Amino acid sequence: MGLKQKYKMINFGKLAEQYKSELLDNVIPFWLEKSQDKEFGGYFSCLNRDGQVYDTDKFIWLQGREVWMFSYLYNKVEKKQEWLDCAIQGGEFLKKYGHDGNYNWYFSLTRDGKPLVAPYNIFSYTFAAMAFGQLSLATGNKEYEQIAKITYERILSKMDNPKGKWNKLVPGSRDLKNFALPMIISSPEYIVSQYSEWFATLVDKNSLNANAFYQNISFIGMTHRITGAEFDDIWILIPAAALFLLPSYRIGQYGYKGFQWALVASVLMVIILFSTGSESSGYVIAISGVAIWYVTAPWKRSTADLVLLIFALVISSFGHSDLMPKIIKNGVIKPYALKALPITIIWLKLIWEMCTRQYRPLKP
Repeated sequence: MGLKQKYKMINFGKLAEQYKSELLDNVIPFWLEKSQDKEFGGYFSCLNRDGQVYDTDKFIWLQGREVWMFSYLYNKVEKKQEWLDCAIQGGEFLKKYGHDGNYNWYFSLTRDGKPLVAPYNIFSYTFAAMAFGQLSLATGNKEYEQIAKITYERILSKMDNPKGKWNKLVPGSRDLKNFALPMIISSPEYIVSQYSEWFATLVDKNSLNANAFYQNISFIGMTHRITGAEFDDIWILIPAAALFLLPSYRIGQYGYKGFQWALVASVLMVIILFSTGSESSGYVIAISGVAIWYVTAPWKRSTADLVLLIFALVISSFGHSDLMPKIIKNGVIKPYALKALPITIIWLKLIWEMCTRQYRPLKP
């Protein structure tokens, strides 16, 4: 059965109702009933499937999540008082015990609100800001709104060094790029600026890789080294992307395991062939793709395919090892990045097969 036929058989309306019912009739009532700490306030988050508590420590980011969740349900789904009450009691617990008095949010507390882990992790701050922001919308409480704003300001002040004195970075080493923080603080302008920086860093790294002897062991590197020509890699990457996507028009083959495995094999080869960061050790990925290509086709492989497999094992797998004579390894394979050659030939053959062959399993 093809993928189109499978989609036609799925009743998405019924599936949506199933998810809605599971969420509102099972998941939410479970947490509403089992997670609330009626004695000290806040929530238990370490529960087994029966709702029994196995750890009473309270982690601020999880407390914040639950305040946000029940506030959001009240704001967006239904004005249920029990949802609002649940959110408020969690918010009050956080307001009273969750920070040091200056809205530096602890990482975890004891059940009764005593600090366990100091305010070192920015995730506590972000979930507190989200919690009180949503709770202020649900209640109209200006104090909750103010807590959210102050906490957000704390987050902005920590952008350059989210963990403060608990930073694990070795002094004098290069700065690390934080990809989670831009999403957490959710400023579109900041996200754009950070990914612009990230892109610039990738461009610089790509330039370093392009001329490194032990990197760019790829089709890109092989082409540059053999021809000696200097040109923009985009002239290779665009045709490669087009070839990679070419088999996707064969929708009727999507449902066959052989075609699915062929796609996996293609991905494993492509990420090595067309990356300037490819190193010799990374060829275990490409060789895995070759193995999948060879063994998962629903037809019997030809002698030519066997020759290609051996060619890949000899050059792409053993080409940089001591099994290869030094005169060939150091004089031919390494200088011209020829580890990429067998993988390139096999990948091109794979693309041709995916565009022309039938992946329907053969009848026994």
